[in-house]
Amino acid sequence: MRRFLWVGLGVIGAGVLLLGLAFYAVFGGLRSAEAEEVAGLGYALVDTYVTVTVIDVGGGRLLLVDAGNDPTGAPILAALAAHGQRPQDVAAILLTHGHQDHVAALDVFPGADVYALEPEKPYLAGEIAYHGPIPALFGAQPPRRVTRYLRDGEVLQVGTRRVEALWLPGHTAGSAAWLVDEFLFVGDSASFLGDGSVVGAPWVFSDDTAQNRASLAALGPRLAGRTIRRTLSSHTGSVEGLGGLASFGAGRP
Repeated sequence: MRRFLWVGLGVIGAGVLLLGLAFYAVFGGLRSAEAEEVAGLGYALVDTYVTVTVIDVGGGRLLLVDAGNDPTGAPILAALAAHGQRPQDVAAILLTHGHQDHVAALDVFPGADVYALEPEKPYLAGEIAYHGPIPALFGAQPPRRVTRYLRDGEVLQVGTRRVEALWLPGHTAGSAAWLVDEFLFVGDSASFLGDGSVVGAPWVFSDDTAQNRASLAALGPRLAGRTIRRTLSSHTGSVEGLGGLASFGAGRP
């Protein structure tokens, strides 16, 4: 009996070790999410392991990029209070995609308009589950409130800010990059390594990694000639300009 117990513990230990090695292979070398002040825009805060960016849109009103991982919104509310702002000041929320760690606190801001891209609708409506290996384990999510679904290239005016929706399918079917004036938000579609170079979305959370990388390879040429002051990711901080996205995929077969 004792022998079987030790064998069982050995199998469990090996499984944990392999899982740890797999996660290191995926996430090793990546930057961590970081809080930062973004000159000319606003500030990014960290909610557990994901960033939420708060943008000043004039007249005391605010725009959020994503809604964080904590359903109570406590990290977002604390950051707002520290800046003399209130939850009712949030006029709109842009969703880079609908994974739980990006939408959890939507209900904390019932007066805000919520925007996402059209291909993300069946997932945010709770009709189907995401296909990535880990998200698929959780099945379809509860329906989320979205005011309006946008098409690729569609432009919004949110207060003083011009917002352009850019479709980046792959991490999820409706993953979005949002170009807010001259600041680019890429969500989970791209991550930054310690040296500032770019990698695609982690495969364990993504629906289609090949499509994700093709989307990133097309993004630099699409934005060529346009001024990008800073590119911000959801889990790995930000870089000046487009960083490695400007040439992502160049020279690959």
